[in-house]
Amino acid sequence: MSKKTQIAVALAVTLPLILEEPIAFGGLLASIVPDLSQMLIKRKSLTHSVIFLVLSTLLVAIINLNIAIVWCINYMLHIFLDCFTTEGVQFFYPSKKIYGVRIIESNKKDDVFIGICALAVIFIILIVGY
Repeated sequence: MSKKTQIAVALAVTLPLILEEPIAFGGLLASIVPDLSQMLIKRKSLTHSVIFLVLSTLLVAIINLNIAIVWCINYMLHIFLDCFTTEGVQFFYPSKKIYGVRIIESNKKDDVFIGICALAVIFIILIVGY
């Protein structure tokens, strides 16, 4: 999924938590951290695995538990959404097995549609409330 879609879905899902505890906004970074680290680590390997999810969440929990909750949710969402991309994910890295449905290409119409739906949810939450 594109970074825009990842961020939109993360915000749509965790916005109620962020509105209750604004410091949790920092947990939104988890929606793009797995892809940002691709410069150092092979894409969808270690950073898209349960190992990195747990380790990064524990590290953030040391700093702040509210941020860690939003971080964990958004990191899991990122991996879940990437399971639908044509590349899939190595969820149990170092195992080389790729998991996922593998039906959506990044920045194509399905990806954009998911992002637009997430934006609609964000606007509904902000206008109507949660």
